[in-house]
Amino acid sequence: MKKNIVIIGGNSGIGAALAQQRQQAQANLDRIRQNRVNIENQIEQIKPELAELERRYNNQSATLLVEIAEQYKAMVTQQKEQLRVTDRNAIYRSKFTSGLEFDYSRPRDFETYAQMLEKAASLDSVAVGITRKLGEEYARTRQKKKALYWHEETLRRNSAATEPIAGEELKSLQLRTAGLAMQNRDKIKAASYYEQVVGSEAGANDTQLFFSLAKLYADHLGNYTRSLNLLEQWEQSRAQAPQEPLAKVKYFKESLDSLRIKAKINTKLKRRNRALAAQSEAIQVVENLQLLVSEELQKQDNLAVALNNAKIPL
Repeated sequence: MKKNIVIIGGNSGIGAALAQQRQQAQANLDRIRQNRVNIENQIEQIKPELAELERRYNNQSATLLVEIAEQYKAMVTQQKEQLRVTDRNAIYRSKFTSGLEFDYSRPRDFETYAQMLEKAASLDSVAVGITRKLGEEYARTRQKKKALYWHEETLRRNSAATEPIAGEELKSLQLRTAGLAMQNRDKIKAASYYEQVVGSEAGANDTQLFFSLAKLYADHLGNYTRSLNLLEQWEQSRAQAPQEPLAKVKYFKESLDSLRIKAKINTKLKRRNRALAAQSEAIQVVENLQLLVSEELQKQDNLAVALNNAKIPL
């Protein structure tokens, strides 16, 4: 015969136990969440320190890579010199060589050297010395696209560099970058770098650059307004015609080129009177140039006669 066992207050006891377990679980969860927040806060606090440590490590690694690259370059150069000395014609060739030069004729050696420098540049994201060296080395090996890339990378990094390039040194770098862009047939990019120089303190008085940029806009980019503006600045800052004959010839030739550009632009813009005025001025410059040449020829003739008369008969 089965006996029914009755548990008095059983359901209420189980409910209280479950409630207590839920409270304990919630407290544990809250504690875990708080620990997580604390850990995240600690991580945020040490992130700048970790970033600084990473930066220092990368800088040291980059410096070491550059040193290794230079040692490799010196080793290859030394090997080349040793081979040159053992050559039968070493003594003959040594008369026409001065110093030791890296053998750029061996692409494999240069690629190894350049790869080390590129790795160093990737580790130190603000170093302009490494990228500048890469640009110069690629330019020396006539790899125009890579040379342009690393010159541009140097300019991009320069604003954030600890020791930025400035003044005449920056102007020289911008001009080389513009020249490489011209070699890569990217005249728009070249004009942008020339404009940086024109707009800088170091290039504000470079009148020849104004003239060259005006020609670039007129002959290749079709920016006639800017070209005329640059020609106007060039003429205002231009000195008077020099007295030395060769310098005066150059002065007249530049004047003719300027008037050619003006005539071309005004013809394109259908400014007939201005185009005719530029052509008329060009004719006057040509006449002045012809007069200068005839005067110099007459001086030479007179000098020849004087020398002939001064000869002492034997």
